[in-house]
Amino acid sequence: MRFPLHNAPLWAEALSDVGASIGFSALALEVARTGEALWVGFFAALGYLTLGPLLFLSPWVERQGLARALLELRLARGLLFLPLPFLPREAALLVFYAYPLMVLTDLALVAWEGLLVRRGRGRLAERSGKLYAAWEVGGLVGVGLGPALFAL
Repeated sequence: MRFPLHNAPLWAEALSDVGASIGFSALALEVARTGEALWVGFFAALGYLTLGPLLFLSPWVERQGLARALLELRLARGLLFLPLPFLPREAALLVFYAYPLMVLTDLALVAWEGLLVRRGRGRLAERSGKLYAAWEVGGLVGVGLGPALFAL
C-alpha cells in the first residue's frame, strides 16, 4: 500500500496521536485505578488549565520557527512518555506528570495551525480538515488500544 508523499505529515501526525492517545488513556486509567476521586476529577479538568502556558509560550513557538518547534515539541512529548511505565502509581504524581504532556500537545497544535496558515492559505480549509481528521483517527485508535494494552 502506497501513501501519497504529500500526505506524509498527516500520517505522521496520526501516528503520533495514536501514541499520545494510548499514553493519555494509560494515565487516565492509572489515576482512576487509585480510586482517589479528587485526582480523577482534577485529571479530567487538567486539559482546560493549559491556556495560561499557551498564552505565554506561543510566542516562543513563533520565534523558534513553526516547523522546528513542532518537531521539538513532538520529540519532547515522546521522551516524556518514555518513563511512564516506571513511575510510582500515585494519583497526584501522575496528574502532575500529565500536565507538561498536555501543554506540549497543545503547543504543537499551535505550531500545526500556524504552519497550515503560512504554507497553504489557498487550501486552508482542506488541509485543516485533513489535519483534524488525522487527530481524530489517531485519538480514536489510541483510545481503543490504550485500555487493551493497559490490561496486558
